[in-house]
Amino acid sequence: PTRRSSDLVGVLNAVDSASGTVTISHEPVASLKWPSMKMDFVLANASLVSGLKPGAAVEFEFVERGPGEWVITSL
Repeated sequence: PTRRSSDLVGVLNAVDSASGTVTISHEPVASLKWPSMKMDFVLANASLVSGLKPGAAVEFEFVERGPGEWVITSL
């Protein structure tokens, strides 16, 4: 089953348009027992970061598409 986490808050650290990924420093994710950390996510759609710049505060949702593949579905 797909694991989903929603309504998370973080800071957009970097955008890699070529690979379709972003780096976000986020708050703890209780449902996954994750502490606050900085990590890379795949974007479900590159337009999700349209108009956003590194340093922006963001709210986001993500799903686990495959083992260790965390994909942002809403930003």
